[in-house]
Amino acid sequence: MVCACGFTNKAGARFCGNCGKALATPKFNESAEVGAVASPPGARATGAISRNAKLPVAAFLVIALIGAPGYWWYTRPPGRYVTDNGGLFPIDENGKVGFMNASGETVIQPQFEEVGGFSEGLSTVRVGSKYGYIDDNGTMVITPQFDAATSFRFGRAAVKLCCGSGFQSGGNNRFGYIDTAGKYIGTPDLLWVSTLGFNGGLTPVQVADRGLGFLDRSGELKHAGKFDTLNIYGFVEGVAPAATGGKWGFIDAAGEWVINPQFESTLGFSDGLAPVTVGGRTGYIDHSGAFAINPQYQTAGWFVDGLAVVTMTDGGIAVIDKSGKVIVAPGTYSNIDGFSEGFAAVRLGDKSGFVDEEGRLVIAADYDYAFAFQNGLARVAALGKIGYINKSGTFVVNPFPGTTLKAERERIANEARLSAEKAERDRQAAEAARVASEAKAADERTQAVLQFPKYIVGTWRWSDTTTEYQSDGTIEGVNNAGLRFVNHWQIDGDTLIVRAISRLGRPVNQTEQRWVIDHIDESTFGLRTERGQLVEAQRVK
Repeated sequence: MVCACGFTNKAGARFCGNCGKALATPKFNESAEVGAVASPPGARATGAISRNAKLPVAAFLVIALIGAPGYWWYTRPPGRYVTDNGGLFPIDENGKVGFMNASGETVIQPQFEEVGGFSEGLSTVRVGSKYGYIDDNGTMVITPQFDAATSFRFGRAAVKLCCGSGFQSGGNNRFGYIDTAGKYIGTPDLLWVSTLGFNGGLTPVQVADRGLGFLDRSGELKHAGKFDTLNIYGFVEGVAPAATGGKWGFIDAAGEWVINPQFESTLGFSDGLAPVTVGGRTGYIDHSGAFAINPQYQTAGWFVDGLAVVTMTDGGIAVIDKSGKVIVAPGTYSNIDGFSEGFAAVRLGDKSGFVDEEGRLVIAADYDYAFAFQNGLARVAALGKIGYINKSGTFVVNPFPGTTLKAERERIANEARLSAEKAERDRQAAEAARVASEAKAADERTQAVLQFPKYIVGTWRWSDTTTEYQSDGTIEGVNNAGLRFVNHWQIDGDTLIVRAISRLGRPVNQTEQRWVIDHIDESTFGLRTERGQLVEAQRVK
């Protein structure tokens, strides 16, 4: 059924999922016209009784007692949008992506380079370098043609026409919005768009000539150039954050201030409260602008189902309720994601698990990464594998066939232990071999030293010098230049010490050189310099 605001609701809906207003009594054949678009998951709970229906007296008395709050419940502004994936979950196989159902059965074969996940019955997919949309049967319903594309929200999706991937503003980038048929809403020449808009029927945008403003679902621009800065989430619970003069406040759909600009930053409302920053500290205000929780946190997130994640001034991350009571103590976990379906992913050491709304760790921190629950399943990563677990922590499809995550981790740890032990044995063997080699070399040097007197006497030819070693310790020699010299030699352990005596028959200062004896036999004579360089001589006679 189509509301006057333009939103297409689920068949039989009594109240609009976009604006919250009562819908006309549905006609019998209207169920056929809504098949293309599912009701958004963020829609309000619909009552079983229309406000136009006649009531018995007893029912009238009950409604008289709760009439005001009941009327507010059915007419309240849209809250924070919650995506519904329709029970379809991305799966990866051989570099391609498809979808499985909640039972783990593949329903759309892996064939795409990338997917964005289902929302309102459609999912973005990338084929080559372009993005399009498939329905829940895997049929391509909007041809891949966009440089980037986002999930549908309230029947609209942000797309990028130019230039390149991503939704960064600047340069020649151009953006627009499409409906579920792929038709552009307004002119697709926006400089910036919110990828999370159309709460309350409006989304923040930037146009070329009129600055920031809001686009409605028909593509009409509202409040153009009125505000300096807008929040990406737009209108939630009937108001949107906006900034002027460097201060943030809240406006209504008419563009009027309902909470004057006074805050340093804000995320916007959720669950009746909005985190705002004043004086470098963040607290929470209600819709009157009064503080419900005084500014005291370093950062603060949205309330979801009465709980919010905050960072204390000392950096500790905690969970509080709407009274400010601490549910999960600071420092218990190194990171806590927002709650979804009663669970929040937490980081404990280098692993992730899940806590419930009472702060209890109900799914052990066994995973390398963990993501929010959606329709009963959460995507997790462990040991390089991706899988989905249910709320009891059981894999829907076991990424470790024939074993368990615990057993696989133990197997890998055991392999690592055995590998480390082998590496240590190899290291020890190499060290023993090195020691043995050095011992052998030392022994050979010792043998060379022992045999040195036996072989040293005689004439030896070095590369540029001929020397005669005499038994009385004298060395007489001549180099290639014809320079004659007399030296003296002696043995000190494995070292040959040579001292100069004369050059050309003239006495010289007794300079000393030391050589380590490497080897000597009947024909060869090897010495090593202080730097370990080997020099060799051959016996002449």
